[in-house]
Amino acid sequence: MAKKIFFYSNHREDDLSIGITKKVHAQIYELRKRGFEVFFSAYYNKGVGIFNNQNELIEHYKIKSFNNYFGHWYRRILNLKKTENYIRKNSFSILYMRFHFWDMYSLRLLDTAKKKEIKVIVEAHTYPYYVKKSKFSYKIIYFIDKLYAKKASDYIDLVAAITESDDCVWNCKTVKIENGVNIEDVKVRNVDKIDKNVFQIVCVANEVPLHGIPRIIYGLSKYSGSRNVVLALVGEYKKSTIELIKKLKLENKVIIKGKLFGEELYEVYEESSLGIGILAGYLADCHEGNVLKTKEYMACGIPFVTSASTTAQINNFKYAYVVPEDDSAINIDNLINFVDNLNFDAKDAEYMHNYAKNNYCWATQFDKILYYF
Repeated sequence: MAKKIFFYSNHREDDLSIGITKKVHAQIYELRKRGFEVFFSAYYNKGVGIFNNQNELIEHYKIKSFNNYFGHWYRRILNLKKTENYIRKNSFSILYMRFHFWDMYSLRLLDTAKKKEIKVIVEAHTYPYYVKKSKFSYKIIYFIDKLYAKKASDYIDLVAAITESDDCVWNCKTVKIENGVNIEDVKVRNVDKIDKNVFQIVCVANEVPLHGIPRIIYGLSKYSGSRNVVLALVGEYKKSTIELIKKLKLENKVIIKGKLFGEELYEVYEESSLGIGILAGYLADCHEGNVLKTKEYMACGIPFVTSASTTAQINNFKYAYVVPEDDSAINIDNLINFVDNLNFDAKDAEYMHNYAKNNYCWATQFDKILYYF
């Protein structure tokens, strides 16, 4: 009989365009390839869902009155409580927990797992995770997190950490991993579809401050060259970013694509000369190129720009353009020259895809994690 894993996650199962959703599905896919039965939790239809090994919804708890503040806060608690209840009533070998802050509810989940002798793996997908210049509400969350983090080591068997630090996270046994992609689900783009008359830059994000989107927008506003430069924004963007685009009168240069996935997303990739990675990772002391979005650009065969560059792997990567770790406007002329000098063709796209396959697939990352079990 296959071992059973419960994958606790806070991704949105009702929106397959989001990077986190694609990442979690890639992880679950890899675990199932290894013979595990994987049940999982997720946000679903303004509530929380529990899904079985066939990705079928088997339990759903909808929040009657859902708004942005209360709904998001209560949905997280509901996710933790319903997962705890489910693993109490059912048998699992491993609880794989996608971390999002410590509090009494998250520790209760782990306590229940330990009482049932379930091995606990916690994925610290960004560590450290305190963002500088954060809102007051997040300062409260950080305060609560620090209080309960002191007890986390009592329950955790292994932390799978995406981190630049060599320290043990939360004083637990720690293995360092990287964000991965499901290579089987990502095809190499057809570079012949790029319009030579348009220099399109693509950014795929559900925007947070670490993305540093204003840097590229201010850079576009300062550009006075002869090339037709277009910025394609795919995903969800902050109201302040949309207002900045209007303020700088860039509506004809910035295309708001909204959420896209599958073939619609690949069509945008095939029309783009450059991808935007994170441009303000320093706000969370994130200085390496471990973010998910750059891994997907690599897998698709798209050169990219990033400010997270302390690893030799990124600094020496031919297809990565590194900008300073500050809030300065991005120089568009430099981006154009970078891409022009690459003379990028189908062989380059294939090389990038194979590089991602050999270095960033989830098979490699789970080899590191499951070595301990």
